[in-house]
Amino acid sequence: MKTEEIALSRVVENEENPRTITTEKFQKLVKSLLVFPRMLTIRPIVVDETMTVLGGNMRLRALKHIVSMDWDTLRFTISDGEKFTQGEVDALLKYWEGWRKKPVATIVNATDLTEAQKKEFIIKDNVGFGDWDTNMLANAWNTDLLKDWGMEDWQLAGFEEKKEDKLPEELQGVDLTPDDLPDIQGDDETEKQRIIIVYSKEQEDYLAALIGVAKIDKVVYNLDELKNGDSK
Repeated sequence: MKTEEIALSRVVENEENPRTITTEKFQKLVKSLLVFPRMLTIRPIVVDETMTVLGGNMRLRALKHIVSMDWDTLRFTISDGEKFTQGEVDALLKYWEGWRKKPVATIVNATDLTEAQKKEFIIKDNVGFGDWDTNMLANAWNTDLLKDWGMEDWQLAGFEEKKEDKLPEELQGVDLTPDDLPDIQGDDETEKQRIIIVYSKEQEDYLAALIGVAKIDKVVYNLDELKNGDSK
């Protein structure tokens, strides 16, 4: 099917679409379109022969909202919390300024569907059959960005964002293996010795009790931080 660009006013919102959206999620959708307008051409709105939406009802509603937005609010929405350069912000503002003068929508016309197929498409277009790989998300994505892009808290259940260990300066970039540890020097004032303890997740509580801390929450401890330690 070919895509085409038509006047936004020609596209009709589907009143029989059972999909709803909260105010908070709608605001995130509006922002996602404002900061990434190419989504509108990459993923066009699907309409039937009467120009009624079969897929993309919320995007159509968001586009109509963008038309009516106060310019200062639109400008703030684009720049708020985003790590854009001033040049990128200016380019987005220029795009939307031109678009609002002549609002258009990129569509795909599905004119060969039966009424039953239209209803089936509306539901299937909004159903997600897959699951998220939380390990991959943790390694490659930022939690706050995922939420800004529309993911729910329940979809991120079990997600633990990968965090960098904050090691002392003398350990930064050092391969922490037992063979290397004797060569790692501390400051010039205090000679420091180090050990590495390897343990399984199931042994974490036992190790915490053993060294005298409430929880193992970092990779480097000084002896005087441990309740059972004697730094004398």
